[in-house]
Amino acid sequence: MPPATRISPALLVALLIAPACFAAHTHLPAHSTWKLNAARSNFGGGPTMADQFTVLTDTDAWFAYTEVVTGSNGEITKFSWSGPHDGTLHPIVGIPNARVGFNASNNTAHMESPSSSLRVRIELSPDGKTRTEHAIVRFKNGKVYHETWVYDRIQ
Repeated sequence: MPPATRISPALLVALLIAPACFAAHTHLPAHSTWKLNAARSNFGGGPTMADQFTVLTDTDAWFAYTEVVTGSNGEITKFSWSGPHDGTLHPIVGIPNARVGFNASNNTAHMESPSSSLRVRIELSPDGKTRTEHAIVRFKNGKVYHETWVYDRIQ
């Protein structure tokens, strides 16, 4: 696992895939903004971070968003994704050699990168203001982390 002062590519992608995966066929409003609530999250022993994303499009057929992650060392990483909501893997703009797929029909996402893979299951609160992501992060070196991230809608 990378030092706590750097964000691992897997965690970046974990946060990246969260926006698309809410309740099955439940979509977020375009231009809504979501912020990671670190105090309510469990990073499973990995580094903490700040994260915020904005949904651009969210339909059964297509998903697009932008995201900004700030590591515990203050390093800022910006990335985006746009593609079908059918679970097929597509490149992440801003994270080299990483691909992710989002599946609107079953609230899941899958990511592959040279150093890790990630599976995520998402729950959206009944009022649509909070979502919880349950992730399993597997590194090629054999380490596995079970993490839970909580996001609040801020706009």
